[in-house]
Amino acid sequence: MFISVNEPATLIRIEKFIHTLVHRGYRDETLVIELVEIIESFRLCYREGYYYSPLIRDFIKVWNLIGILCTEMQSRNLYYVISKNLRDIRAALIYNYHLSVQEIQNYRYQEVKNTESLREYLGDLFNHYARLLVVRVDLKYNKSVRDQISFELFSQHMEILRNRISNKDGCFKGIEGFAWALEQGADLGGYHCHLLLLYQGAEHQNGFRLGKMVEAKWQEITQGEIKSRENTKKIGKAFVVNDARYLQKFEANNTIGVGMVYRDKPESVHRAISTALYLTRPEKLDQYLRVKLSESQKTFGTGQYRTRYRRGLK
Repeated sequence: MFISVNEPATLIRIEKFIHTLVHRGYRDETLVIELVEIIESFRLCYREGYYYSPLIRDFIKVWNLIGILCTEMQSRNLYYVISKNLRDIRAALIYNYHLSVQEIQNYRYQEVKNTESLREYLGDLFNHYARLLVVRVDLKYNKSVRDQISFELFSQHMEILRNRISNKDGCFKGIEGFAWALEQGADLGGYHCHLLLLYQGAEHQNGFRLGKMVEAKWQEITQGEIKSRENTKKIGKAFVVNDARYLQKFEANNTIGVGMVYRDKPESVHRAISTALYLTRPEKLDQYLRVKLSESQKTFGTGQYRTRYRRGLK
């Protein structure tokens, strides 16, 4: 589904609006103008039945309240209706604030669980294989089309990608492990995925080449007709962490955590795991997803270590 407003930016704007209202406040006229603008943007990306984060759910309740007031006052003029009921609307916006903020903070606890899960999964893999080629790719969208990418469309693209990884064909041939984390960029950033891939070291040696192949696969998955000021056909883009030019700044400090990792070199394994745990860092709270297709939809996942296809397991 294509939309005409930057969905993640709109959701973050709502959160910042409520935070500011609670901690700093707004002059009446500024509050009305800001609220009208946000409502006009949000109605373009709102989807009934989706699961929204706590502060967004609070906002939806107020939006519904304003809709009732419009009906009662027989007016479609949002500025007029909000102005006449500003005291009640202001109170409704902040009524559940502290409980909602606490619920958001619980996201950190889930990230801690994800971190331990990922650490254990990677430890098992590095203990099992003599060498693994670690590849990190950040999958995103071109800036010129971000306003048209809904979370629904992003989820569709990710489902296709995970199926390709599971099939282990093409650029995913030789994969022994993987992990992914879905996020939304702060402010004007769009939806993106941090992808970690671990390949058989005996079969693959060039991490950057594999990363570029994954980027090409992402562009293939996201290909489609979409309006753009630049008329670009490439909706998807990627950043390959295994780029030697990017890794130069880590080489001097011996902190490179991608590339070939050997089981008999503990420091290499430690660096790889430490770098991989970026996917689940709880301090990245501002990049958590404000919308999901359902409450149960996963935003982080890994492969399975114990499978009937993995050789040598007891």
